[in-house]
This record gives sequence, structure tokens and C-alpha cells, in this order.
Amino acid sequence: MADHFKAIIRKFLTHAQYIDRNWDSPIRSQKLAELEQELDSLKEENRKDLGDLLRLRRHIKLGMSHQQYLSILIPLERIYAKTVMDHDFQLIEGDSKRQIDTAHNPIVVIADSLRSAFNVGSIFRSSECFAVQKIYLSGYTAAGDDPSVIKTSMGTARIVAWERHPNTKELIASLKSKSFRVYALEKTTASTSLYQHNFSGPTALVLGNERHGISPEIISCCDDCLSIPLMGGKNSLNVASAFSIAIAEIRRQQEI
Repeated sequence: MADHFKAIIRKFLTHAQYIDRNWDSPIRSQKLAELEQELDSLKEENRKDLGDLLRLRRHIKLGMSHQQYLSILIPLERIYAKTVMDHDFQLIEGDSKRQIDTAHNPIVVIADSLRSAFNVGSIFRSSECFAVQKIYLSGYTAAGDDPSVIKTSMGTARIVAWERHPNTKELIASLKSKSFRVYALEKTTASTSLYQHNFSGPTALVLGNERHGISPEIISCCDDCLSIPLMGGKNSLNVASAFSIAIAEIRRQQEI
């Protein structure tokens, strides 16, 4: 019975992911219609463990946007992907389908010349979790549509708004003119502890190169420089890990 369940899920995910990869293809409507028929046929299975799939039927529409489609597909991938690959059945809690208000206490991120696409993908994933409004990619940071970014982001690079910007200094000046406070996440002799800073209002967080950090020129454009107190021998964290800690603390303060 478990093998039959996995076969059903594998078939559905393969079909659904094919539609995602070929969204702009002329056959999209045909494949969506086939997906609808596939879900209709599953009703006859009368199985409680297919409830998540069957409830999706009313959300799939031929005229839906790609973003609407991804809001259905990505949670399903997170629920079922492990089940399809593992020998033991394990159902994890699905993602929330609530609308995310990124305009409330807006936060934007500036990723300046990050060399690892995988770090960029991880930053996208944390950004989606904590309702970041937009990610600006400057220097040679990998784009949001880079395959490695999309894979590491668990698809969130297709959800979080992003924009490539050619000049970080001009971007910071523009954000300041829109009442954003701009912070460099960097450990320097003048840095303020992340936990000793009070965050309120529109916030921009600058992240720098994994090896060289944020350039002094860019730091001088920021309102303040923030660091995360460390307790071990290493002097720094991975940039994606540091960002996750910082964004969680900022949101914790803002939501109190």
C-alpha cells in the first residue's frame, strides 16, 4: 500500500514539475487540464493520505498565473518530496498558504558580490520565511534565475521579488531617500551588536563577499554596522547563516 501511495505522489510531482519547467510552452493549458483530470481520478481512491492533493483541485485553474501555480507546487514538494525518496513514510507539516504582508515594516536585502550561488539561494529561502520585500543583487552576485540559486532556495527565488542593481552606493542612497535605515552586516572594530540595536521602520541589510566582506567604501555609506557576537575561535560565520540570524532578530523585534 505504501508503494502504491509513493507511485501516485511520484507521478503527480513529475507531472506538476514538468508544467513548472515549461510554463511558457503552448502546451501549458493542455498539461494543466490533464493535471485536473488526474486529481479528479484520485477521488476514486478514497484515501485519507491523499487529502492534501485532493484539496488542491479547486485551486488549479487554466488561467492561473505562474506565481499562483508555484504557491501550490512548492508546499507540495516540501510535503511529499521526502516521502517519494525515502523508504519510510514520513509526512511533515505543510507550508502556510496565507498571504504574506511584506509592506508591513519593510525589509530589503542588498547582496553585494557574493561568490556562491548556493549562499544566494539560502538567503532567498530565509528571506521568504521572514517576509523580505525585495532582494537587490549587485556586483557579481548570482541572479535569482540561476539554476543553483533556484535549487538551493527550494523554489523561493521564484517568489521573493529581486532586482539586479549596477551600483550599490547609488542603491543605498536611493533607499535612504525612501526612509530606509541601511545596515552593513559586518564585523569591524566599530560594529554594534545585533542584539543591542533597536530596529524599527523600513530596514535595509547589506551582505558582502564571503572572503573579503563588505568594502569600506560601502560600509561608509551605511547608517550603522552590525555584528553577531560569537563565542568560538572562528571570527566569522557563513554569510547565509549570519543573514538568517540577523533577519530573525530584526523580525523578532518588529513583531513584538
